[in-house]
Amino acid sequence: MAGLILVTSIIMTIFTNILNRTKHKKLVGRLMLGTFILYIVFFIYFMERKKDEEKTIAYHIENLDQMSKNMTNVQTFISQQKQNLLKEQAELENLKKEKDQLEKILKKLSESERELIEAVFMMQERRQKNSVWIERAYGFVMGIFSSLIASFIRIPILNRFIQKRQKQKDENQ
Repeated sequence: MAGLILVTSIIMTIFTNILNRTKHKKLVGRLMLGTFILYIVFFIYFMERKKDEEKTIAYHIENLDQMSKNMTNVQTFISQQKQNLLKEQAELENLKKEKDQLEKILKKLSESERELIEAVFMMQERRQKNSVWIERAYGFVMGIFSSLIASFIRIPILNRFIQKRQKQKDENQ
């Protein structure tokens, strides 16, 4: 910017000296005016460029701030995941302890007690299988029953709607 001012002032000085020594004062005056206008155009251009640079810097600062916020969010997420993993690890250790305790109890049981426990589990499994089919049958029957009720409700409503439409058509004709 300072260089532009210096160059312009040197050119103006040269034109002033030429103006004082020449007969073509109109031509030199026009050249001086053109140089002055050129100076203004360059001045405006450099000022706009400076504003753009300032905007670019502000834009980069905003981007860096946003990245910083995002990194903070990522750090928070990572710490939460670490906590969740630690909780799951503690639960897994508790389950392993329970398993070990149950294995110790099973080792202490006699053969007949084991057979009794297995029989109880098998009976419970059979009951669950039977109850599943009963629930499915119940659901099927209730679905058919609901469909019938909906059909009986819908038929009179549709008939009334059709009758009203028919009356409107008859009145319009």
